[in-house]
Amino acid sequence: MVNKRGVALGLILLASAGASDAWAAADWKAANQAMGKALEAGDNQAAYAHSQEALRLYREAGAPSEEMLVNLAINMADMAGRTRTDIDASLREIKAIIKDLKEKGPASAKNRLYLHNVVIDLSKARGYWADAKNEYLALIAATEEAFGPDSPELALVHIEYARQSQMLGRMRSGPWGNASGHLEAAERIAGKLPPANLNRLAILRMLAIYDIEGRRHDEAVRRLEGIVAKLSPDDKAQASLWHQTMGTLAATLARMGEQEKADAAIARIIANTQENPEPKALVMWSPDPLEDWNEDRMTTSATAHFDIGPDGRAQNIRGELISGNPQYPAYVVEAMKKWRWVPVIHDGVPEVSREHSQRFNVSREREARTGSRLP
Repeated sequence: MVNKRGVALGLILLASAGASDAWAAADWKAANQAMGKALEAGDNQAAYAHSQEALRLYREAGAPSEEMLVNLAINMADMAGRTRTDIDASLREIKAIIKDLKEKGPASAKNRLYLHNVVIDLSKARGYWADAKNEYLALIAATEEAFGPDSPELALVHIEYARQSQMLGRMRSGPWGNASGHLEAAERIAGKLPPANLNRLAILRMLAIYDIEGRRHDEAVRRLEGIVAKLSPDDKAQASLWHQTMGTLAATLARMGEQEKADAAIARIIANTQENPEPKALVMWSPDPLEDWNEDRMTTSATAHFDIGPDGRAQNIRGELISGNPQYPAYVVEAMKKWRWVPVIHDGVPEVSREHSQRFNVSREREARTGSRLP
């Protein structure tokens, strides 16, 4: 979507431009207004065409403001992602904008961060993993330029690179390599911060998630329990990270089959939550793979209908077959028994919430995998 606040700021800046720039300001305004109207009308193709017009004006006369140029690039990526057209062309143009911004020096580094992430997302969508790797490395360099070599922001980008490499290691494309070097960089940055520093603990939580995704659950639990020990849910500054870490810990324990410990962690979360207007899933399971397949039932779908009790467990579960194997609703019901939520809570009192539903789909070619997912 168009960042209207950013566009408005760009137009305000344009108002003070010299007379020689007046025509460019008017054209930029017209292009952006047309883009916004096309978006509101749901005409993504037209919105993308107007973004291209704004890009042409940039190439001819320069951008009215750096912020507006970044918004244009993000909108271009948004339109390309929605329409699935001209993605390669958008990648080339956005990379060119990044190059232009880089020539402006360190002051543009923070704006470049947004665009590096845009290129990463588009590259991954197209399966351009080598390009995504190079863009991650550029993102790391820009983050260091923007925040410094010992910044928590840099540590988190290092970890994200390692997570992507680990994920690709389970795919045909293979890992990017040097994940350990990026993890060591993150550990080094965390090690320079005080033991109870919130940025340090946030870095350690992301390292634990990396361990979980690599199925090193014991190491992850050790990290998470160490983080929780340094936090208090009663401290406003610490409460958010405490809840996030406890949720990750509960999901990890459930994945390890330690359901009693997982339930104890969830009980602590519920006891330390004052308000929660909507249930939040902490532990989620997919149904077991179907054993009885029929050739004319290649795809199966079912919906679970249930209430959520004050203890965060599903109640009154009922499975409804949508299509396919008639046995599937029974598998869905069994899976829902393992789900856990932070229930609706008002004034510190957990309540029952009713009439929830969760849909599951499974195909013969790609059966649902059993396992808890991170909140």
